[in-house]
Amino acid sequence: TTWLLAFVAMILLVFVAVWVGYNYFDDDMPTGNPEYRLYTYEIAWQRFLSSPIWGTLFSESAVVFFSKFDVASSTQYLPTHSDPLDIMAHGGVVALGLWLMAIVPVLWRAFKMASLHGADLAWSDEWVHQSYLLMAFTALLVCMFNPIYNVPNLATANWMVLGCVLSSTQICTRMLQQEGRL
Repeated sequence: TTWLLAFVAMILLVFVAVWVGYNYFDDDMPTGNPEYRLYTYEIAWQRFLSSPIWGTLFSESAVVFFSKFDVASSTQYLPTHSDPLDIMAHGGVVALGLWLMAIVPVLWRAFKMASLHGADLAWSDEWVHQSYLLMAFTALLVCMFNPIYNVPNLATANWMVLGCVLSSTQICTRMLQQEGRL
């Protein structure tokens, strides 16, 4: 009962803190530029709708000319800020399917390893595996709202983390098979 009450109290405190922050510090907080993002999302969505199967075949740039208002940048060509939407706009459902086929099975196998057999692993192996899994999963969430794949160093880091997840899953599977736990 004590833990439950403490948990409920903590959740209430978080909601109060968010409410206070929103109501009293709203003018000082960044907006995330919803006007900009919605405008560029609409451009990418219209590109996708014009050719939903294969998009533009990646024949156009991933950045778009932003004409809604002037930005404090050296150029008016800006990224869409949604990599899955860019993939759909430029490669259609074919490219989206290929992208998901590269990511989802790796994350699913890693998640199954962590959830079903994590307790069977040594603490250090479990910690490393779950850390890689968390990094890859959060990168997937981040790329939905920030451009990762059109920035080479971020894209490389993203794919390297996914490779680490795959390697970690394979290593943990082999270790458990050798010990007869899998």
